[in-house]
Amino acid sequence: MAGNTQAADASTRKRCQGLLELQAELKQQKREREGLDRVTSRGEVVKKRKRQPIQNAEGKLKQNAADEALARAFYLNNIAPDVLDSKTFQLAMQTVAKVVEFVSSRDCTGKVKDKEFIANEVIDYILSLPDPFKIVQVLMDMNATRGSWPIIEKACPWVIVGPCEPHVASLEVGDMCKLPFFKNTIQKLCFLLRLTDSNRPTASKVQYHKFEVQEKLKVVTFDAADPPWDNDEYDLEAMKQEIVSIHRYR
Repeated sequence: MAGNTQAADASTRKRCQGLLELQAELKQQKREREGLDRVTSRGEVVKKRKRQPIQNAEGKLKQNAADEALARAFYLNNIAPDVLDSKTFQLAMQTVAKVVEFVSSRDCTGKVKDKEFIANEVIDYILSLPDPFKIVQVLMDMNATRGSWPIIEKACPWVIVGPCEPHVASLEVGDMCKLPFFKNTIQKLCFLLRLTDSNRPTASKVQYHKFEVQEKLKVVTFDAADPPWDNDEYDLEAMKQEIVSIHRYR
């Protein structure tokens, strides 16, 4: 009996030791992901290697590419995909309807980024172009740069300066999601969407009701890029009609 107790105690200690090691490993991975210093098993602190300037520049280029893709998707989201893929439209975009042109990344380390500094950077870039008049609008992603807008428009009267709508919309959504009403509503919608994605019977019923609602609403005024069968309004109306079945799976 004593032998069994000792074996059980040893097994428990071994299991606890394994859990502690796993916890330490997970904490270490989290620290490395957050860019913190690495701590060895002997308690030695290993400083995280600083990124080289070329790596920082590469990161900025990737961010510029992501911003450009975001802006293009935002400004072209109401155009049908078949139009976007057509050679005629792409040629027109290249010649007369280019949406966004991003200024190259600049190293501004140690400089005061006030309105005069930002305005001078943009003005110098516009005036350095072979044809400065091809720039007719400047979009900025931060509201803090608003003070530079009149300076740019005074130096380049043909240019209109304003906020970048995708970034403004992103900030507004972030602020709205902090409000209790919107936060609770979004959480409920996420639950419903996860439920219909993971539960085939409920998803089938919602799909069935969706076509019934579509027939009842008789909505036909949709763009080619937003067909009726791919509209969230039908999903939500169908979920309302099937709310009893949905709550059964909570």
